[in-house]
Amino acid sequence: MKKSRIFAIAILLSLLVYLPALAEEHALSSEALFLYGQTLMEKKDYADARHELQKCLMINPQHEEAQALLDSCERQLAPKKDGALKKDVAAKRDEVMLLAFQKAEEKINLQAQEVPPEPEAGPPAKETEPVALSAEEEALAPPVGKGAWTLKKGQKYAELYTKYYWHNHQFTGKGKKRRWDYDGKGNEIRTELKLEYGLTDRFGLMLATVAKEAHWKDSFKSCTRKGFVEMWPGVKYNLFTEPFICTLQARVKFPFDYSEEAVPALGKHQIDEEFKILTAQIWPKLPGYTKFETGYRIRNQEPSDEIPYFFEFGYNPFNWLVLKTTLDCSEGLAPTGDNEDWMKYTVGPIFKISDLLNIEFAYGNTFYGRNTSAAKEVICSVSSQW
Repeated sequence: MKKSRIFAIAILLSLLVYLPALAEEHALSSEALFLYGQTLMEKKDYADARHELQKCLMINPQHEEAQALLDSCERQLAPKKDGALKKDVAAKRDEVMLLAFQKAEEKINLQAQEVPPEPEAGPPAKETEPVALSAEEEALAPPVGKGAWTLKKGQKYAELYTKYYWHNHQFTGKGKKRRWDYDGKGNEIRTELKLEYGLTDRFGLMLATVAKEAHWKDSFKSCTRKGFVEMWPGVKYNLFTEPFICTLQARVKFPFDYSEEAVPALGKHQIDEEFKILTAQIWPKLPGYTKFETGYRIRNQEPSDEIPYFFEFGYNPFNWLVLKTTLDCSEGLAPTGDNEDWMKYTVGPIFKISDLLNIEFAYGNTFYGRNTSAAKEVICSVSSQW
């Protein structure tokens, strides 16, 4: 029993080794016989052509061209008596047969080249770096330094952001909109310089600096204050890029030129910590993209900690233009309800001037809030990545 098993295994291994060669020889022989019969047909040697085509079909019954040619050959021989067309073609048969084999070999080799080899099986490669955007996706995405998108190693991003907003109404603690006391009204210019640097393809450093110029006027006074007010260093880490982009971000606010007693106040003199999760998805068939961000902002002074929410939708009618709309919200968590809540929308275009330059314009409106101003704003920013 043991010897028979060894013998059977040996036969199986031999078949595995020689079957590909036998199959190739089988295809070559049938193709050569077909071409030989075709050549004899062209020379009007129908009897011998029929003989060779019959041998071809014995080897390969599925050879449709040989079957069609054999049918044609039979029609040519039908009115003639058996043996009437027999000839001595031994001399020329060798020459024609050699030519047929050469043609068959060329055809088989050409077919083998057209079939791509199957890839070798192996374990799936692990994704060690974020998937790079395709050229089409890069055309759909906003500047890479924005939101969930991260820079590649060694890349840099810079943005100069300016916002002018004005207000002569406020939202009360109950969310009702009313005018400021004494017919007051104010406006402010906020200028930010945002920088980002990719330490790796996943991990980047961030820095934002803020300067403000505020104006206030009512029935009793008119005053102006300006200064370099705060700095936001931070880090950004990309978690994954499929099935959507997901990034973690952490920032800290360091205040500088603040005076809460001064009018108008430029802000609150406190250190804030902010932790956010940023997500984005590109939709090539739309074409456009969507973004969603949320997190937690720790405020070390009143009124309270906050939860920010941010939604953005971008539409690309052209590669050089993005039409963008956002919804920006902040929810306070003060137990007494003395929160600074607000919701605002912005709409506007991003113009892609070149691979290195983007210009953005937007209009915004704070349409809901509590204990905050009901402001309208216009925004202009210039950004570059290299």
